[in-house]
Amino acid sequence: MKPIQISDFKLGRSIQGFYLCKEKHLRYTRSGDIFLDIVLSDSTGMISGKLWDMVEQFQDRFTSGDPVAVKGKVTEFNNNLQLTVTQVNQATHRQYGKYGFSLDLLISSVEEPLNDLWS
Repeated sequence: MKPIQISDFKLGRSIQGFYLCKEKHLRYTRSGDIFLDIVLSDSTGMISGKLWDMVEQFQDRFTSGDPVAVKGKVTEFNNNLQLTVTQVNQATHRQYGKYGFSLDLLISSVEEPLNDLWS
């Protein structure tokens, strides 16, 4: 699996990758069906995501603040890109390291030496 960064998301593209779950909320549609409303980020950006199907199967597999492995499709809502999530699991180095998972890819960092930043 070659992880796809959020900055490379294009409308209609199927993706799989590793992201940080910034927010996770269980919500209800107007008709009363449940869905997961999540916000994902990596070192290149953030995107809103929705998991519409099999919510009961996936809702307890991760929490807000966890790194997650995600599969889905990039869609659009109100002229903004959104991710329709089809699978999501908490990502651990032991389980996903062989697929390129690294926490370093999820967190923005600066190139300047720390001593220069303190000055």
